[in-house]
Amino acid sequence: SSDLTLTENRLRVVRSVPAAAKPRGPFPDANDPQAAHVLRAAARASTQPQEGQGHAHATDEAILKAADSLNGKGDSEWTFIAEVPFESSRGFAAAIGTFSSAPSAPLLMLKGAPEVVLPRCRFADPEADQNHAESLVHNLAEQGLRVLAVAQRSWEHDTADDDETDADAVDAAAQDLELIGYVGLADTARPS
Repeated sequence: SSDLTLTENRLRVVRSVPAAAKPRGPFPDANDPQAAHVLRAAARASTQPQEGQGHAHATDEAILKAADSLNGKGDSEWTFIAEVPFESSRGFAAAIGTFSSAPSAPLLMLKGAPEVVLPRCRFADPEADQNHAESLVHNLAEQGLRVLAVAQRSWEHDTADDDETDADAVDAAAQDLELIGYVGLADTARPS
């Protein structure tokens, strides 16, 4: 229905929280460097708008918009190579790209539902870290936010061949991820 599209585009990023934050906060301000780092990572794992087509996903639109407002310019350090757009059956979106500081070391950036992303992450102390992650996600969700987890790892496969960067290849490779943090989005159409 048309109502849905109206509320969808009112999503905005309310929080970007580093993985190490205390589960109950205080959470950093949006312009805090740690929060900005999480938001930029989330933006790198977002589907970029295609020429003249707008955004594939309201969540991506909200994240890219918030990331753009951080420093008023695009993400000049990141060169995008391939992407796996979000699909609800997968529960995550991912992108492969390189930083200008390390052009020959591609990275996989992933964002998605915490229950999909967290089990793919590598933790120093799995039980404690997983509990910490879950309570942080729970506390953000209790604030009425839609929470996405953001993670990354080095990409050890070819990037020139499309088969090597398709959804199945990314799905298989997306293990042992390093958890970066969380982005919490609110639907601003609802009265707060």
